[in-house]
Amino acid sequence: MSKVAFPFSGHGFADGQLKKEKQAEKVTDSGDVVADDVLYSLTRLADASCAQNWLVRDIDSIKVLSRYTLQIHLTKPNHLFLRFLSFAPASIVPRDVYEENREGMTDLPVGSGPYKVTKWSSGVCVLEAFDPHFQGRAFIDRIEIIIVPETNNEFLLEPKSNLLVVWSGEAAVHSARDWEEAEDLCGSSLLTVNLKKEGALQDIHFRKALYHLINRQKMIVELGEPRLYPSRNFQVNGRPSFFDKDWKGDEALNLLSQSQYQGEPLQLFTYSRHAPDAFWLKHEYKTYGIHVHVNLVSWRDMLKKENMEKADLILFEALLSEGMIRLIEYYQSSNSFIRSHLDDKLSSFVDRNISELLAEPNDESRQQILQKIEQELKDQYVMIFLVYKTVSTMSHPSLRGVKVSPSGWVDFKNIWFK
Repeated sequence: MSKVAFPFSGHGFADGQLKKEKQAEKVTDSGDVVADDVLYSLTRLADASCAQNWLVRDIDSIKVLSRYTLQIHLTKPNHLFLRFLSFAPASIVPRDVYEENREGMTDLPVGSGPYKVTKWSSGVCVLEAFDPHFQGRAFIDRIEIIIVPETNNEFLLEPKSNLLVVWSGEAAVHSARDWEEAEDLCGSSLLTVNLKKEGALQDIHFRKALYHLINRQKMIVELGEPRLYPSRNFQVNGRPSFFDKDWKGDEALNLLSQSQYQGEPLQLFTYSRHAPDAFWLKHEYKTYGIHVHVNLVSWRDMLKKENMEKADLILFEALLSEGMIRLIEYYQSSNSFIRSHLDDKLSSFVDRNISELLAEPNDESRQQILQKIEQELKDQYVMIFLVYKTVSTMSHPSLRGVKVSPSGWVDFKNIWFK
């Protein structure tokens, strides 16, 4: 229920694929973020085994000019490159710490944020203010983050003034009286359809039937919060409607009768957070003679290649945060459920358009290219949008400055006690 972002990268390692020119001597650790750390981190990110290597794919060479200066040459124009460098997977890690441990797993993660991690264990993370932070010291000295297990069916808040709860729907929460509550859209749940797997999903009539058989309005009513509105797109345009325009039962049944589906079970993979949605879909599809087997696995196991390949459908939540860069990640990262289920033809279509997008200096034109990609994947029924979901916060009135991003991250630096 509660989450925190660590200012470090946990993705892949590089073995020198980029051209590197060192004109500065190796910098010893003094606590500063230096150019050599940037060189190491970006080179590490470029390894072919790294799911996020698309972020540095256009880098031709990196040259360290001084302790705090480096020069990056690109193979072609990329007008989003600076945004790529500010994306979380491109976070800078200290060379001396991570070079000693190739797994990148230290006792405590090392970063450059307003808080430092002083304890990190299963379910608990303790942060303490980092005095030299470049944007100024955080207001609160110490923050303890406790992850409430998803197995807890109900979470009762004690009436303490120093408690902040971020709720994304895994357990029932009863807030204390007079607490302040806020709610924001955080993303859209959706199904990816595996076009790489032989079977009925190769038939567009069947894929189209799967899409139009879902009554999203009914799903929201029966499952409740944090499901809010039927979803048709990644981004919310204006105020969403509660009416599901895509539920077309009679048309879907006609499509199903025209399809090659013979009653074989579909393998749906998801993790426990989306279990209610998965079993709701299983029940709904069964009423139309479509059999779905729900595979509940951990998030780590969801990312295993063999599970992505085995899955006919993957149910997950696409976040609305970080806008364009997040969407490019869904289309480019090898860890992306969307990307992993595209066939060669659609993958090539996506890659051509992403290359065109990066070369485009105009933001409005880039948005149009993204819409073109999304529309093509929708027209091929390889993405089945379900519902928009919310993230909520509950806090004592004395805690001020509470703001949660659409991805559910709290900006701890700017909260204080009145």
